[in-house]
Amino acid sequence: MEQGLWGVAVRSLDTGKALYSLNARTLLMPASNMKIVTLAAAAEILGWDYRFKTTLETAAPVEGGTLQGDLIVRGGGDPTINTRENRAAVLFDEWAAALKAAGISRIEGDIVGDASAFDRRRLGQGWSWDYLQYGYAAPSGALEFNEDVATLSIRPAARPGDDATLELTPGAGLGLIHHVGTGEAGSVTNIDLERQPDGHWLDVIGSRRIAIAAAARHRHGDDEGQPESVRGDAAESGRGSGRRDGNERGRPRGGAEDLRDLGDSGKQLRAGGRLRAVAL
Repeated sequence: MEQGLWGVAVRSLDTGKALYSLNARTLLMPASNMKIVTLAAAAEILGWDYRFKTTLETAAPVEGGTLQGDLIVRGGGDPTINTRENRAAVLFDEWAAALKAAGISRIEGDIVGDASAFDRRRLGQGWSWDYLQYGYAAPSGALEFNEDVATLSIRPAARPGDDATLELTPGAGLGLIHHVGTGEAGSVTNIDLERQPDGHWLDVIGSRRIAIAAAARHRHGDDEGQPESVRGDAAESGRGSGRRDGNERGRPRGGAEDLRDLGDSGKQLRAGGRLRAVAL
């Protein structure tokens, strides 16, 4: 740590007296220890027993078991809607049971995600633009799944020199810019990811070596290769697009809508008294 710089300040919670200080007034970029301060602030404001709330709401009538309109999923920032320990599947089963209990077995309209509980500043202040493509820098949101992290799988082609195949987690909300070729067997796999802070496109650059077994099968006319996976971040809403070639920028298609983007219809859905909650 000869080239490193530390800044430490330790004070008594009872008296406020400085117990230890080293470079305490030097301006430094905080690392993961900032989480301690964030946790303390959250506990002070929200309390230790706070629970995030996600509600299902609608303004439409139910006729013969069919909801004649949109179902609103209103997010409250719950970070635990993910696949760890099968959490999401259990939660979605609870949502389905709540809808069934409310007499809803079919939805005629759309399922609309409401992420308006948080503002649109989804990246942290001070985050560097050159690591936004990685999972630990995934944008936060009031309605997110798997912490907005997606998995990118890269499969080599059957022949060196051909384009590799890129596959992104469905629903990731990211378009792919394809710049990945297939290298010779024994070559070095080198993959780089780039993402601009103002767009939902992931530029994938580099070479994925052909698998030795695939190279042997290629000589016998077999096409298979083995995938390699890397993790990147997912946008809050939208569906991941298919592969894009050359310099074309792939844009997200379809997916959940944010009420703030729905114009007058969004205002109508947000209007007080027009929505009723489905009991969860």
